[in-house]
Amino acid sequence: MTFAEELMAHSEKIWQNYYSHPFIQEMIDGTLDKDKFCLYLIQDTKYLVDYARAYAHAFIKCKDIDIMKHILQDMGMIHSEEDMMHIQYLKGFGYSEEDALAMPMLPGCRDYVNYMIRTAAEGTMEDGIMGVLPCALSYYFIGRYCLEEAQKRGTYEGNFFIEWIKEYSGEGYKGVYESSCDLCNQISQDATEKEKARYKEIFDESSRFEVGFWDMAYDTPTKGYLR
Repeated sequence: MTFAEELMAHSEKIWQNYYSHPFIQEMIDGTLDKDKFCLYLIQDTKYLVDYARAYAHAFIKCKDIDIMKHILQDMGMIHSEEDMMHIQYLKGFGYSEEDALAMPMLPGCRDYVNYMIRTAAEGTMEDGIMGVLPCALSYYFIGRYCLEEAQKRGTYEGNFFIEWIKEYSGEGYKGVYESSCDLCNQISQDATEKEKARYKEIFDESSRFEVGFWDMAYDTPTKGYLR
C-alpha cells in the first residue's frame, strides 16, 4: 500500500460523509436547488485562490527541484481542469469569475482555507502538501461515485449537474488524482513513523473541513447572498 492509499484508508470514515451528503445525493438525482449550487461554485472559486496560496507556501519551502516542478505541475493541472467548468456554470447564473471573487467568503470556506494556509506556513513543506491533498484526491472519488450512481438511477441524461460530474470523473481529473498521489508518495518516502502519524492527522483534519464545506454549501441560505 502506498502512503497516499494509507492516508485515504485512514480517513475512510470521514470520506463516507461525502457520498451520503444531501448536496451530493441531490446532485446525482438532478434535484439540488440550483441556487445552492451557484453558492457552492462561488465559494469554490474563492477557495481555489487560497488553495493555490497554500501550495505556494509549500513550494517556497521545497529544496528539491523535481518536487518543485511537481508542485507547479499539480497547481497548474488543478486550476486548468476546474476553472473552465466553474466559469461556464457561473456564466449561466449571470456571474463572471471576477463577480464570484468579489463575493464574501463564508465561514465554512474561510475556516478551511485558513487551516490549509496556516498549516503550510507554520509547518514543513510536507505538512503543507498533506493539508491540500484531501480536496484533490476526494473529488475524483466523488466524481466517479456520482457518475456511477447517476447512470444506475437513470438520472444521467438531462441532469443539470452532469458537466460537474463529468469533470471530476473524467480522464483529465484522473490525471490530477494520479499526479497528486505520486507527489504524496514522493515526499513521504523517507518520512519517519512519527512524521507519517502527523501527516495523517493533517490529512484527516482537512478531510473534516471538506465535510464542512459541503455542509456550508447545502445549509447556507441563498437569499440575501446571491443577487
